[in-house]
Parts: sequence; structure tokens; C-alpha cells
Amino acid sequence: MPFKRLSKFLFATAGAVALTAMPAQAHLNSHTFTFTASSYALNANANFTSATTVGAFQMDTLEIDMEAGLKLAHDDNKGNELASNPNDGDQIGTGTARAAFVFSFCSTVNVGLTVYFDESMTGAPAGAVAHYRVVAASVGTYHVWAIEQNDGSDDYKLTTDLDQAWTCSTQPADASISLTINGTATGGVVSQNPSVADCKVVTSTFVDVGGTSHSGSDSKAFGASTCP
Repeated sequence: MPFKRLSKFLFATAGAVALTAMPAQAHLNSHTFTFTASSYALNANANFTSATTVGAFQMDTLEIDMEAGLKLAHDDNKGNELASNPNDGDQIGTGTARAAFVFSFCSTVNVGLTVYFDESMTGAPAGAVAHYRVVAASVGTYHVWAIEQNDGSDDYKLTTDLDQAWTCSTQPADASISLTINGTATGGVVSQNPSVADCKVVTSTFVDVGGTSHSGSDSKAFGASTCP
């Protein structure tokens, strides 16, 4: 299940998002978002990590957008531009969510996240090419969808709806979510860096339960490139 543009989430995972060229860590509405890769070499199968500090808001949706050139695996029935796809059920990532959860009686705790490649596309939104199943320990399962926004352009968005019944209405100022998608899994390639040196922007956007949108972007240079 490849992705072409890390998008709205979660993390996850991450999110959900919009693109603007900004220097390393962008701060909006006192929230922060960072994006890092384990390698910035061209064509490397790098691990991609997104981290969003939510602040004292209860999230409704999360979306992460990845600029064209950053590649993610597709479901077997959705085509692929990478060497091979992960197997159904392969673990492809991990993460952490910090929040006040109902199961912890609204005390703030860190919850581990485990990400699996899921070949079931039942309930997929329009344009979805891959399905990530994110299991939050003691909480439940989130479904993250990789959406190919411009067919053939390597432009991806990750998006998820978050179950409000699992979190409390009052959240700590340091509520956050981070997610790492591995470059490879047992069955094949999960993600890949651009093939041409360039500065790439990744954006995280979440909407709180009151309907307000919060966004932040981060930029990273791949190959012999620099970011403004």
C-alpha cells in the first residue's frame, strides 16, 4: 500500500494537511508540527516521522499532506510505483499519542501506536490507494487512508477521523501525536524519497471538535538541495 503524500491524520498519524514552504519547524496557533526522514538521500527507502503537538484541543480529524516526489506504497489492487508492496498485516510503523483518554479516567497518559498495512479497502474514501490500520494500546483502532490527490503525480494525503468517544473534552496543553512509517516491511517497500534533489514540504492539519482548523508545515531538503 504506497502513499504519495503524507496527509491528513492520525497519526496518526498525521495527518491531515496543506502545503506551504516554511523553514524547519512552523508554529501556528501555538501548535507545532515536525517532519523528519531517517535519510535524505535520493531514492532511499527512508522512515518518515511526523509529530503534531495538538495543545489543549480535542481532535476530530487529522490530515497530513506530502509534497509530490515523496512516495508511499499502494494496495495491490491500486497499482504501485515502488519495487514491491508490503504484505497484508505487515507492521509498517509505530508511534505515540499523548492525551487525556476515557480509559485513563481523563488523566493524561502516553499511548503506544502500532501501524499495520491492511489490504482491506472497505469504507475507503474517494481516491484512497492504501489503508493503514493504527492500533492504539488500551484505546482502539484508527483507520488511516492514503489518498492520491493528483493521479500519477506522487502527491499524497493521509487522513483519518478520530473517535471523540475515546478522549475527554478537556485536554492537556502538551497533547500530541507522533507516527513513524518505516521505509521497508517484511513484504516490500513502504516509502521512498524523491528521485530529484528538492526541498519538500509536509503539512499537518487537524480540526478540533468545535470545527476550528489548525495547521503547521515543515520543510526538508533531499539530495543536494536546500530549503528557503
